[in-house]
Order: sequence, then structure tokens, then C-alpha cells
Amino acid sequence: MAKEKLIKNKGKTAAKKPPIKSEVLRDDLKLRYDTGESEMVVPVEVAKGEAPKKRLEVGVEGGARWDIFFAYFFSWLGGAVLYLIAKDDETRWHGFHAIVLGIVDAILWFTFILGPLMWLYMLYVGWKGANGERVEVPALTQLTDENFDKFKEAIKPSS
Repeated sequence: MAKEKLIKNKGKTAAKKPPIKSEVLRDDLKLRYDTGESEMVVPVEVAKGEAPKKRLEVGVEGGARWDIFFAYFFSWLGGAVLYLIAKDDETRWHGFHAIVLGIVDAILWFTFILGPLMWLYMLYVGWKGANGERVEVPALTQLTDENFDKFKEAIKPSS
């Protein structure tokens, strides 16, 4: 008797459900895992915003540049390398600026406190330079601007 009630109830609940005739269940519309499709399907077109700006790629126009940052990071030696391998005057200017700041930093290392602080400031200047900005270092940037052309004539890197 109990089995008959279960079978009758099971049949009634199954009979009450409407048949599903949706296109979602069609095999040709199902997502396949091997194609890289997303499981979340949006039926409307999503408005696209601005593409994210690429950052920190060497030599990319409008993006940050690692070569300028590392010139300041490695102090006067990095500046000398950047100056010698650079093709444009802006990059050479940053190389020369890193040389000037690096020499001052090397002198300040004898104080044990100002040397590391100057190096951290050089990292800041390098980060700003990598993003296309020039940081005005009191007296040293003016010295760099005044002597850049003279230095360029004296060194003449190979092009």
C-alpha cells in the first residue's frame, strides 16, 4: 500500500511539471569547455570602456620606460650606460641627469644617512622620469641643463 502511494505521488508531481522546450537545452547552443567560451552568456552587447593604459614597457610611446628608471636605480653607472645606448636626446638627458645625481649620491654615502636618502630620492626621480615627467632637483637639474650640450659634444656616443 505504501509503495502504491509513493508511485501515485511520484506520477502526480511529474505530471504537474510542464515540459521544457527551451532553446537553452539544444546541443548546438550548449557551451563547450574545449573552445574557451565563458559559462556566463550576456544576451545584450556590453558597452566597452577605454582600454587600460599599458604601463612599464621598454620603449613604448606614451608608456613608462624601465630603462630610464633603472638608470637612476643603478646611480651614475646606470646613467652612463643609458647615455651611451640611448638614441634620442630626452633619454640621453635622463642618463646624464642620473650620472650627476649618482656622483652627488656617492659623495653623500660618506655621511651614512644622506646617501641612502639621496638614493631613495633618485628612485623617485627615476619613476617620474620613466612616466615622462622631469623632477626639478634643486641646483642639480639646472647643472644638468647647463652642461648637457657640452657633455654631449665631449662624449659623442655612436649612433
